[in-house]
Amino acid sequence: MFTRPPSSAWIVVPFSRPTRFGNVFANAWRQTFPCKLVIVANGDGRRSVTSDADLLLTSDASPGAAKNEAIAAIRKRGGGFFVVMDDDDWYGAGYVAELARHAHRANVVGKRRHLVQLSDGVHLFDEPGANRPTDWVTGGCTAGWAEDAAEFQHVPCGEDAEWCRTMIAKGATMWATSVWNFVYERRGSGHAWEASDTTVRRAFGESVRFDQLPTPAFVPAPSDREVLDAMQAALKGDPNA
Repeated sequence: MFTRPPSSAWIVVPFSRPTRFGNVFANAWRQTFPCKLVIVANGDGRRSVTSDADLLLTSDASPGAAKNEAIAAIRKRGGGFFVVMDDDDWYGAGYVAELARHAHRANVVGKRRHLVQLSDGVHLFDEPGANRPTDWVTGGCTAGWAEDAAEFQHVPCGEDAEWCRTMIAKGATMWATSVWNFVYERRGSGHAWEASDTTVRRAFGESVRFDQLPTPAFVPAPSDREVLDAMQAALKGDPNA
């Protein structure tokens, strides 16, 4: 673990779905923090990806193997702070900056409690896990140092949860940041975890629903309570929100 925040980051995206191509670059290019983009294309993604990434790799294997290839390539280039992004989710402009700001707190930082886009709106589920130590972070919101990272397992899905368990077993610490700057996209099809709205609600529990997500929801806040207060005020038309 490093005691100072990183000055730059590597964004790692395993890419296999051509329909998500534009989303990958939109997420990376809107970041306000200095970043380099590493795309590991596998499956159908190899036919559509271009050389616009700072580092383009290809893989015939699983998402876990793709992440291992990216991290190995980062180590060969001197190492550094890496941030995993999925190709089908939404990342706010301050996403990487927020994780980098908390990188000194733990070996692994990321999101645990977060916003979820379902077919009827955006939900903030009432589960603990923001602005505090944790033993697990969401797969599409994982960040750490290439020098410390364990290998991801070669499995079709669920490699992120296994990676968290491996890191904890190695003695790593983890920190969950705020609920801001990330929306877990569940609309449509083609996701790694194919689940209906009902299944997601059963998995995550009760939630607060917003028909339209207000812009201020993507500015970091120090507490979950302030997040909810700001979002509710914005929806009511409060000019101070």
